[in-house]
Amino acid sequence: MKILVVSWYMPPFGTMGALRVGKFCKFLDQQGHDVRVLSCADLPHEKTLPLEFPEDRIVRTGSLDVNAIPKAVQKLRVALFSNLPDHAPVVSRVALEAAGQPPSVGSATVSPAAQASPGLAKRTLRSLRVGYQALFNFPDPQIGWYVAATSGGRGLVDGWQPEIIFASAPPFTSLMVGRALSKRTGTPMVVEYRDRLAEDPYSTRSKTFRKKVEKRLEDWWMKQAAAIVTVSEPWAADYRTRFGLPVLSVYNGYDPDDYPADYPRKPTDPDVLNIIYTGILYPERRDPTPLFRAIRLMGDEGKSIRVAFYGANRDELTEMAAAENVLDQVDINGGVPYRQSIDHQMNADILLLLQWNNPKEQGNVPGKLFEYLGARRPVLGLGLEDGVPARILAERGAGIFVNDPALIVEQLKKWQAEKRSKGVIPLVPLSAREGYSRPEQFKHAELFLKQAAGIDR
Repeated sequence: MKILVVSWYMPPFGTMGALRVGKFCKFLDQQGHDVRVLSCADLPHEKTLPLEFPEDRIVRTGSLDVNAIPKAVQKLRVALFSNLPDHAPVVSRVALEAAGQPPSVGSATVSPAAQASPGLAKRTLRSLRVGYQALFNFPDPQIGWYVAATSGGRGLVDGWQPEIIFASAPPFTSLMVGRALSKRTGTPMVVEYRDRLAEDPYSTRSKTFRKKVEKRLEDWWMKQAAAIVTVSEPWAADYRTRFGLPVLSVYNGYDPDDYPADYPRKPTDPDVLNIIYTGILYPERRDPTPLFRAIRLMGDEGKSIRVAFYGANRDELTEMAAAENVLDQVDINGGVPYRQSIDHQMNADILLLLQWNNPKEQGNVPGKLFEYLGARRPVLGLGLEDGVPARILAERGAGIFVNDPALIVEQLKKWQAEKRSKGVIPLVPLSAREGYSRPEQFKHAELFLKQAAGIDR
């Protein structure tokens, strides 16, 4: 089968989206399919993922930065007002100088009007930036990729006719590119929703009007779609009802090549319980505070627990840990390459999984869950206790989801006692991860693509 994959994200750029798409391309290539990829050349991410797909079959195009103007405005805002409070009193240039606060910041000179009302000026610049982005970041900030991507895609398909186009989002600009190429070639398009657009549960802005526009846009590109792939059954059920198309739920899974059953584990101190989290944090969405509070409640017993973070925001974590007086038990590290993150997971005692404790999180099934299953370490989940990840962990006996600090204390004490008596926390049985490998999940997607393309072979 000749498959064109359209995705802004692609390894070696280190994001979960790039990881899923890259692994899917690797699987399809190993199955003998003729796969080509249309992607972006310069992403604002570190190159931390291995590329396991031939580079010569990837067309990477440039992209216009539609946010160059608001970025410049933001720099100006910082330069002018970084040292002035939002609600500074109205003062003159003479008064500022008399107080030993010259009205210049760096090489920029602050105007008398800006000095008189820095809060108003800052808010005005911010409003201009937010308004610009609301208008031009549609459907997302990557819209500047559309022209270059469709041009590069036309050059690709004019000399090579795909049998199916697989467009993966976000960013949702990818679906606009896929639609254009599908219209040009008459090739069926399968849309992949790794995250949601109009129903985005993490959106923090008021979306009454924008949500209506986003739904209209989705209806527009879905008229060209033959089928949909998404990452959980709750989302799949919603898309079936809304679009009336075949929808397949395909979990992210783990790669057995990355998580071999005989991975060499390093011995650790039996008196120290090591908890690891690999990934980013979303303020008020993925919050380790219940764990920090539990460690604080344990008093001296909690001092033998170490919680290491890799890739999360240092300032946010420092503030959270300090608030519970457990900063000495928390190690905050920068992001690490993919292979190194796997090694940290494999050598942890306990793996920490963070989700939002909100019903809106119901269909969100992070790829981190399956990496943790692949690592075969017990999982401590914080967040929605009746969500899909919580049910999977309970069904497979691979961990627990809990938010009450008192209950977390009980579980931590059990793990502490187990490690002290056995020297290690035993591995989760191999059976717990059966069915969740990427090849097992992607096999369903491969058959689904054939059906969408009307191919029997």
